[in-house]
Amino acid sequence: MTDIAGKRDPLGDRHRSLKSELIDELRMDIVQGRLEPGERLVERTLSETYGVSRVPLREAMLHLAAEGFLTITPRRGATVATFTIDSVSDLFDVREQLDSLAARLAAERIDAAGVKRLEQALLRAEQTALTDDEAERTVENARFHELIVDLAESPLLTSIMKPIGARVRWLFSFMSRAESSPLLAQEHRRLFELIAGGDGPQAAEYARAHVAATRQSTIDALAELMGADA
Repeated sequence: MTDIAGKRDPLGDRHRSLKSELIDELRMDIVQGRLEPGERLVERTLSETYGVSRVPLREAMLHLAAEGFLTITPRRGATVATFTIDSVSDLFDVREQLDSLAARLAAERIDAAGVKRLEQALLRAEQTALTDDEAERTVENARFHELIVDLAESPLLTSIMKPIGARVRWLFSFMSRAESSPLLAQEHRRLFELIAGGDGPQAAEYARAHVAATRQSTIDALAELMGADA
């Protein structure tokens, strides 16, 4: 385990419940690599690190197992999940469909203020696309897509997409590879134009194609990485 003890104060009274706060903390530590794929989680250690009892910790771990971040085995406890070709392929299958839905709804519901917010997110993503900072590119790409989900104004879709978006960021962080392609900035701008213009069907199809464009290259890169680690 990368040292995470001492990096935060014990969780106290916050606006959100202790369980929700703990889920977010654990998820972020996995996404950012402080808890590594395949790593066994020791309840006593985590309880001390996060300043919580084992009851909310176990509840949070069960929640993250349902999201695909942890694997819980009887009598062995919890480990951080690992990536496989099948799991990544499944992730892209689901993401294609949900990103497409989010783009369509956003195009149908966006207003002038939403257009301005999305354009600002686009400009930040375009600026970081010119840098060599892969972590920052990943963050700004994620924010652009997360804002589209927000503009869809669907609480249910937002709740479904939150863990999926986190798993995508985790995947690229694990591979030390920002989601990118030579045409990524152009694809983002075209998607913005379709949503801002209110073209739901075209925005939906373009969003699906945008995700599909990185699918095979990501799977190929993961296969190569897994081969190198074998």
